[in-house]
Amino acid sequence: MGGGASARLTAAQHREAKRLLAARVDELSIVEAAELADGEARRGYGAIHLAAALAIETDVVTSADATLCDAAERRGVHVASPLDA
Repeated sequence: MGGGASARLTAAQHREAKRLLAARVDELSIVEAAELADGEARRGYGAIHLAAALAIETDVVTSADATLCDAAERRGVHVASPLDA
């Protein structure tokens, strides 16, 4: 596909894109970050990272974001911070 505002998919490309999307939809997970953003005073990516870690029930989180690490610890997740090295 070319760039620019006038670039359009062909009918075959459109069908293939729809097929690929349909194949991936079942792999998507909704991550509830809004509650964490409020409860942990997290914003943006930090809330999403924490929500995703909790959703997959990870055992460990690593980040150079000290407030994210603190929030993860409060939620019972072990933190391996590169800042502690």
